[in-house]
Amino acid sequence: MNEMAQEAPQLSEFLFGPLSTKEGRLRRARLARVGFYHDSTLDPPDPRPHEPITVSVRVGADVAIREAKLFYTTDGTRPLDLQGSTTTSLPMQRTAIEWDTLQWCYLETWSAEIPGQPSVSLVAGSEQSTHPIS
Repeated sequence: MNEMAQEAPQLSEFLFGPLSTKEGRLRRARLARVGFYHDSTLDPPDPRPHEPITVSVRVGADVAIREAKLFYTTDGTRPLDLQGSTTTSLPMQRTAIEWDTLQWCYLETWSAEIPGQPSVSLVAGSEQSTHPIS
């Protein structure tokens, strides 16, 4: 019975895709620690009406910034026109610095808080780093 288990072909995991293998998970972890990275990090993930939302991004290896801004709208449109009348911008603050052994560098977390919105609001946002350090 043990021999049959060893001979059985390995089925590829389709539900988790590349995250189903050690190599895929390692690649994902490395990519999440390089550059300016936003992985829909919201706190709370499903806010109640009028509850503020903290949006966070990670700045990793190969990027050094002096400031970052969060652009968002509350009418459901994407903030493509950063100077548009429905787009609001907020300065992001560096809220954490941690050492990352995998990338052998410091990672920074930058955050901004969107004020609470009525229950029918659809908030769309984008982030932008400005004034990169040369």
